[in-house]
Amino acid sequence: MAATDLQKLFDNWREADAAAREAEREVQAAYMKFMDGKGEPPSRELQLRVRVLRRAATDRLTCALTAADKSVGKTPPF
Repeated sequence: MAATDLQKLFDNWREADAAAREAEREVQAAYMKFMDGKGEPPSRELQLRVRVLRRAATDRLTCALTAADKSVGKTPPF
């Protein structure tokens, strides 16, 4: 696998991870407001979105690491 292809796989993971982290921050903020008595707990939809985004990020990382492992003698572009 070409280094640029491997880089794209890691870039895809970084994008998915960033989206998951943002959604996780939204859940955390909602819980903080709820615990302070200033709002509702995070919706089921938001919690589902976090699970879906986190799963996508994990799957993309697995794909990138598998491809890197198959690229003998090449270092993953962290």
